[in-house]
Amino acid sequence: MSEIDLKCTPKVSIGPLARLGTGVSEWGSRALLIADKSLEVRVADIQDQLDSEGISTILFAREGISSDTETLDEALSLARGSHADMIGVLGGEKVLSLGRLVASTSRSILSAADLMSGRTPDKPGLPILEIPSSGRFTLLFRNEALLNDSQSQRAVLVPLAVPPAETVLIDTSITGKLPVRASALSMASLLFSAVEAFLSPRSDFFSDIQARSAIRTAAGLLREVKEQAVDPDYRIREAETAVLAAFSTGLTGLGPGMILSWAVSAASETSKAGIAAVLLAWVLESPLYA
Repeated sequence: MSEIDLKCTPKVSIGPLARLGTGVSEWGSRALLIADKSLEVRVADIQDQLDSEGISTILFAREGISSDTETLDEALSLARGSHADMIGVLGGEKVLSLGRLVASTSRSILSAADLMSGRTPDKPGLPILEIPSSGRFTLLFRNEALLNDSQSQRAVLVPLAVPPAETVLIDTSITGKLPVRASALSMASLLFSAVEAFLSPRSDFFSDIQARSAIRTAAGLLREVKEQAVDPDYRIREAETAVLAAFSTGLTGLGPGMILSWAVSAASETSKAGIAAVLLAWVLESPLYA
């Protein structure tokens, strides 16, 4: 029997924001909180939770915030000027990527342009707390982040060093606020990433087990989404499926279809989940996966 030596990061919890302070207070006393401004009510809850743990917060919030070079340079300037001990981030996949880039780069002197050109930080990054606001987080188990050039709209996946500490808290009362159509697109995107992981030339017996399970549960949830989307139990199963799909992708890496959906989304400001849903049928027929 082949030996499996598995070290898994980050620490992932599915539960309420009340768990927020668990272990985080050990990281320091100052946090930079990066968030989409549309989630201001949840931002206030997070600030209250961190304050109860003795952690002061500085907020960096924008409408439609994304992981582009202009926004990254602004956030890096604030993180460095405030001497933040940790980064907290609340939002969708692009906002989570922005938080990862700030956490990995703020202790160095590198700019967003340096990262676009392939340079890597020469100092360790900051601990990071990630709170997804959507039901998908493809890069959860990948030490990578998406970065878009604000001028050319070119998108790159930036490789990141493993952070000193990383915690992901999935609160289904946040991810469960998506309308039915958005939930369906999100679940189709999860199914897409799991199918790509299963068909990947880098897959093996272990990754196939994870991908098969994610495909089976995602397909079942997609059939139920219209009737069950408001059911708390459905949202918990959705979060568990998202973690499983991300784990299979973490083992095999992103497939060409998912990379294409990232690139098109960056260039056109179209939903990546919508593009992934359209590409799902193509993946099943493409010779790239033969």
